Amino acid sequence: MSGDELVIREARQGDLDAVAAIEYASFSKPYPPWYLALLLQMAGRYFLVAEQGGEVLGYAVAVPLKTGACHLVSIAVAPQARRRGIATRLLRALEKRCVDAGYEAIVLEVEYTNLAAQRLYTRNGYRYAEVLPDYYGPGRHALHMVKPLPRRGNT
Repeated sequence: MSGDELVIREARQGDLDAVAAIEYASFSKPYPPWYLALLLQMAGRYFLVAEQGGEVLGYAVAVPLKTGACHLVSIAVAPQARRRGIATRLLRALEKRCVDAGYEAIVLEVEYTNLAAQRLYTRNGYRYAEVLPDYYGPGRHALHMVKPLPRRGNT
């Protein structure tokens, strides 16, 4: 494996500073570092990073729910690495982990003004389920999206 190959792997504690920098560059109300550390503990193998040449370029994190679904909490790619398919690779790797663990669906919320994220999700089989008014604050509505996952062995 060359140092320039993009690798999707489980996040480690040492990745959190890079993840936080991507979070702050990507969202108007980013998760604070303490919450990202909590997500790493909660999500475990469902917290992935995309790394190339030793640099973390993106991350995706989901938390398994008792309902049989994985909840995609956040996904982001560093501004200088966008439009290279990294988010799609992270999303697919996370979906595979959820399928392999027997989860039935992935659910997420996306701000209704975030058209780039909506395109990513719809291209990858996610469908709109409902609007969540003021989810991100007054006047900042979310779209709840769902993707049914194939049963293990049917992928």
